[in-house]
Amino acid sequence: MENPEVSLLIDNRSNEAEDFQTAEAVTVYGRARETSKQKYLVDMYAKKHPYLKEFMTSSDSALIEVIVNRFSLVSQFQKVQKIIP
Repeated sequence: MENPEVSLLIDNRSNEAEDFQTAEAVTVYGRARETSKQKYLVDMYAKKHPYLKEFMTSSDSALIEVIVNRFSLVSQFQKVQKIIP
């Protein structure tokens, strides 16, 4: 992997005007690395998403682990909290 630095944005927006005051978002910052497709991980993934088992077990797909460095929580449009695990 050329650049393992990643960020993931997770939010609860509903695309309504009140989102400016009520929506919250978490950004996860970390490093990604490919993991082996251990049976218990494949089974756990397939249990939650059975329709993707063939995709998951394909040699063209990879299972990626993110080692989290920190989180940023944004609420009330501009209130930012940094959280380091």
